Amino acid sequence: MNHAVLTSLIDLVCVATIADVMPLIDENRTFVKYGLSMLRNGKRAAFRELINIAGLNSDKIDAHSVAFSIVPRINALGRMGDASGGVEFFLTDDEGQIRDTAIHMNECNMERQRVQEGVFLDCLALCESERKFLLLVPENAHEGVAGVVAGKGREKMSLPCAVLTRTKNEDGEFLKGSARSAGSLDLISLLRGHAELFERLGGHAAAAGFLIKEENREVLLGELEADLTEMLAEKPDLFDDKKEAELEIETADVCLELANVLAALGPFGIGNPRPFLAISVPADKIGGVRTMGQDGKHLRFTADGVPCVFFSGADTVFPDTGSVFICGCPEVNEWNGNMNIQFAVTYIHML
Repeated sequence: MNHAVLTSLIDLVCVATIADVMPLIDENRTFVKYGLSMLRNGKRAAFRELINIAGLNSDKIDAHSVAFSIVPRINALGRMGDASGGVEFFLTDDEGQIRDTAIHMNECNMERQRVQEGVFLDCLALCESERKFLLLVPENAHEGVAGVVAGKGREKMSLPCAVLTRTKNEDGEFLKGSARSAGSLDLISLLRGHAELFERLGGHAAAAGFLIKEENREVLLGELEADLTEMLAEKPDLFDDKKEAELEIETADVCLELANVLAALGPFGIGNPRPFLAISVPADKIGGVRTMGQDGKHLRFTADGVPCVFFSGADTVFPDTGSVFICGCPEVNEWNGNMNIQFAVTYIHML
């Protein structure tokens, strides 16, 4: 295969690398960097249509928008039905077919979101506060969204979570599980410690999939609870996802120049995370607090004059006294042709 052909496929390699949650280091970072450039230039009709239907600005496509806007629409075909249409989507030159498939992908993704939310709410109802591992079998669970729901359960409860769906094959009825880890827990090592209970098991430190007989579910849960009780006694912060800031800076340091320098270190993702900085301000320097977004889940405020945005942070309550320690990263916010600095918040400590 010659160089020109390889170069022409770099956008597909980029999206596949991000979709597979591969570390964005070494050659993977190079693939994604140049693949994003090809996506921005609109070289492939299929991606042009997806970018358009997702409501994205093609000039601003980055690894995050690929991961959270493009990849879910491609995956939705297989999650909610037949993935074969996705293959044809990238092979055909028929722009009408491309447009129709992109519309169908978008519809499947909206259906996936609707089903996912229903399964997630069912899972929350099954959560038991004293558990250290969530092994959930919601009614009417959908296999196509089990992994995503497990991830949402992990985020909501700060516990490792597995969502199980019932399945049948020639050998009988089983439970098929999709699991996500929490904190620094090595999930696959934990599960492999009970390999005899599984029909199939695979995965890595952060995520795993398995097949198990229904009668083994309670046995597995009991053994995992015992394992984690011991592990938490040795390492109480095992499930803690919050990492320490790499550097504390002054609010005066938060500027467009700094944001642009940090952005040049991208693309960011697994293995190459966005720089994690912190600013500390007196509580009385917090102002302009307001929610935003269609459902009011997000938060805007200023910290000693620095504009801050905290996605999914609308329930944050700032104190009247003391200090507020804000962790995240400066970034450029472009709106209506104007470029402004803002601090993208990951989490907040009240001191």
